[in-house]
Amino acid sequence: MFQQEPQFVLKRVDMPEELVEDLKTVVKEAFRPPADDPSKPINEREIAHAVKQHFDSQQGPIWHCVVGKSFGAFGTHETKHFVYLYYGEYAIQLWKCGCTSQHEPPKPKEQQA
Repeated sequence: MFQQEPQFVLKRVDMPEELVEDLKTVVKEAFRPPADDPSKPINEREIAHAVKQHFDSQQGPIWHCVVGKSFGAFGTHETKHFVYLYYGEYAIQLWKCGCTSQHEPPKPKEQQA
């Protein structure tokens, strides 16, 4: 029997449309069961990790992602870098928060202004 693909329901969006569309593509791929084990159960942690890795590599760090059927979250995010949506029965929250300066070596005091 043909199983209908889950639909996206956007709940809160503060993100350019092209990033939302990219997220939808990544989410669909992450939820697709592997060809060698189509009965493998959905692992929310693996899906969140795949989404985060994609956005870190394509949009620069630091992205955060939560995937699940029941969770609460509160925090801050960079402007234009937040989305909360449903894909079928799974909620997905993706946001960017944090600067990349923690990945750069600190400047010597004489160079700080």
